[in-house]
This record gives sequence, C-alpha cells and structure tokens, in this order.
Amino acid sequence: MLTPATAALAEEHRQRIAVSVPNASILVTGSASVEGLPANDLDLVILVSDVRDAAARLRKDYSPLY
Repeated sequence: MLTPATAALAEEHRQRIAVSVPNASILVTGSASVEGLPANDLDLVILVSDVRDAAARLRKDYSPLY
C-alpha cells in the first residue's frame, strides 16, 4: 500500500500522463508498490500500443533519461 504522500504523487503523475497519452495503462512498480518497503522514488510503467507516439507526447512534460 502506498503512503498518502506517495499515492498523491503517483496520482499527480497519472493525471499528467493521461492528458498526454489518454489510452495508456499506468502502473506503480518498484519498492513503492510493495507494502512494507520504504520507497525512495516512484517508478511508473506506462503501457501503450504505440511507443514512439507515446514517447513523443511525453517528452513535452518529461525529459528523457538517456
């Protein structure tokens, strides 16, 4: 279960992502998704049918890591 602060952060990003990629399935993964583990970051996985299109849309709000 997510802490209230982590859940709020995840929801904020879900909403931002949903605006850019409306048909995406957005999942919280990593330590934030495991009850009882401390989460020092928030890992989101976004499932889409067209990765290139989604990446282009998301670059407007999120800079690439690599």
